[in-house]
Amino acid sequence: FAVRAQENTYQHLLAAKDDTAKVMQLFRYGKKSFRNDTAQSRKLNREIIRISEKINFPYGGGIAAMDIAYSYVIVGGNEVQAIANYRKALAYLKKTDSTEMIAKCLLNIANCVEATDSYTEAVNVTLEAVRILENTPYKGMLARAYGSLGLTFYNIDNHPKALEYLKKALPITREIKDTGRLLVVLYGLSATLS
Repeated sequence: FAVRAQENTYQHLLAAKDDTAKVMQLFRYGKKSFRNDTAQSRKLNREIIRISEKINFPYGGGIAAMDIAYSYVIVGGNEVQAIANYRKALAYLKKTDSTEMIAKCLLNIANCVEATDSYTEAVNVTLEAVRILENTPYKGMLARAYGSLGLTFYNIDNHPKALEYLKKALPITREIKDTGRLLVVLYGLSATLS
């Protein structure tokens, strides 16, 4: 019964008029219903992208492409496919005024790029996110970006730059009371100072 009800809900959503509300309902439905079914999730997200392009809703295309990219990271760690889909998402999101989602996408790209040992590109992409995030209310993301830069510089043995960015992350993580990130930053500082 539950499977049939879920299918009926899905078909009802698909039959609705193509508009931004439909896109967001489909996205929320997919996040809830296809959490463990990567193939179905990607199929639904491709449909969301198609509808978003049809109605000129770049935000919808961006979040759906990000969800596809994330699925490639989670299932099998396919960073190459993830990067391609995050870049597609970024192209959509740059047509919006969503600072938060653009920065989030950039930080995800940087993480995937670094996983492929492309440290210079990871630094450049993260710096782009930092430029977007500075002087915004998204302090948690800015702390994440500074911390990521610090750890990337640590990984390539550029300890002065690692210290610079980890020290920038430290007061923000304390201010926003992000204990998990604070531990990472303190560990990074300790390792770098060693």
